[in-house]
Parts: sequence; structure tokens; C-alpha cells
Amino acid sequence: MTALFIRGLVRCLGVLPLPVNQWLGYLIGQVAYGTRSKSRQIALVNIKICYPNMDPDEQKKLARLSLIETGKSLTEAAWIWTNSLERIQSRITYADGHELYQEYVEQPEGLLIATPHWGAWELCSLPLSQDRKFTYLYREPRLRALDEPLIRWRAHLGGHPATLDTVGIRKALRVLKSGETLGILPDQEPDRNNGVFAPFFGTEANTMTLFHKFASRPKVNTLVCLVERLPRAKGWKVRFIKPDAAINASDKLQAAIAVNRTVEHCIAINPAQYNWSYKRFRYLPDGGKRNYALK
Repeated sequence: MTALFIRGLVRCLGVLPLPVNQWLGYLIGQVAYGTRSKSRQIALVNIKICYPNMDPDEQKKLARLSLIETGKSLTEAAWIWTNSLERIQSRITYADGHELYQEYVEQPEGLLIATPHWGAWELCSLPLSQDRKFTYLYREPRLRALDEPLIRWRAHLGGHPATLDTVGIRKALRVLKSGETLGILPDQEPDRNNGVFAPFFGTEANTMTLFHKFASRPKVNTLVCLVERLPRAKGWKVRFIKPDAAINASDKLQAAIAVNRTVEHCIAINPAQYNWSYKRFRYLPDGGKRNYALK
């Protein structure tokens, strides 16, 4: 029943004009902040950890703006999944690094794309699938009935799925070996056994080693793809940037540090467009779990 409702909601949100769609996302964010929701609580804890010297009022302002952008991410995903590619493309502009991306896709090597939880990251599949086959790693949803429609909606943008399990990782390695493009969310917290603790904004965070597994492969280039949400529903701006130079280091810890530095650089472009309501610091180095309740 829940999956059926979500499918219907996606269809309804998809037919709305983009300004109306994003306005609803704005309202969702405002409500999430104003009602002292769990998302607001998590965002504030993360922001206090990452920006300890920021004025408390500014911390709250950043949390509110971030929840608004996250709300827009939720509603606009339906718009992106259900509208024509021509209509979506007409609202996309390309900025920094597009020439570098074109240079990489013309080479025979595999291309590893890092896409943090920043801006309209769901939209990355569209530009990344224009020149060669694009495969993305994803974690299956808790509501399994949504797995098939999510894959279908994302396929509309040109992406091919690979699950975050042994089978999917093998598929991802073949993708890179074949000279295709692989996308991964580098700031997704792994299980405790599949990560190392590396500083993120000065605080130890459980950081995936899977990115190192891919980036350290021979004949693999690495780039970051960001899709910035423009104000007043003006569309999106795609940019490509080089990651930290040590991101393909042979040492897992040094590579993880480089991954986090890269994500920090992305966040600095516009901190409000980062999804601060994700439990990035859930695991603690001493084996415990962080209490995300505000003190």
C-alpha cells in the first residue's frame, strides 16, 4: 500500500510545473525545521560537529536552509524521473570542468565519478550517460516494493544499477575494466567492517574503503560530478571538479582522508545544498554509536 501511494505521489509531483514542484519541497523543508523533526535534529548535530565555531544562530539558519534544499530534492526527483529528457536538458547548463570530463570520456580508461549528497545528485545520471554507458552503485531501499520502480525511474535518465553487495561490486569492477563510467556516493557511511575512520571536518568519521578499491585500479580516472540547484526554479548547473590528489593512494587510510577532503571541498561551494540530515557520524571509533539527540 505504501509503495502504491509513493508511485502515485511521484506521478502527481511529476506533472507539476517545476516552480510549483520545488515550492512544495520548500514547504516540506520549512515544516521539517519548524516542527523540530528528526531530520532537523540530525542536521543540527552534524552542523555543530562540522562547524563548531559557527554562531549558533547561523548553525540553525544553515540547518533550515539545508532542510529546504533536501525537501526540494525529494519533490524534484519525481519531476526529473517523469518528464521528457528534452525538457530536463533545457534546464541544465554546464560550468566548470566540462572540458575535462569530455577529455576523459574520449579516453579508453574507465571513469570513476564521485557524487556526494549535494545539490540535485539524482540528476547526475543524465549528463553522465550521454557519452558512454553509466552504471551507479546503490543501496536497495528498505521498502523492497520500491526497488523496481526506483530502478525504472532512474533508467529514464540513462543509469544502470549495481547493488552494494558482492555481485554488484563485481559488476562495478567489470564496468571500469571495460572503459565505462561508474558512479558512487563517496559520503555514504559503510558498515563498520567496510570502512576506516578518517577526519571529516576534523572529526573521525567511518569512511568507505570501497571508493579506494575502485580508484586504485589500473587505468581508472576519477572525477567529481556536482549538480547545483539554481534559485527560483531556474534549473541546474552541472560542474566537474578534480578530486584530492591522494584519492587513489595505495594506503586505504590516506585515500579515505582524500575522499573526505574532496567532499569537504564540494560542500564549501554551497553548504546549504548538502544533505546534513544524514547520520554521517553514526559510528564512533570506540565501537559505540553517536547519540543524535540534541542536548
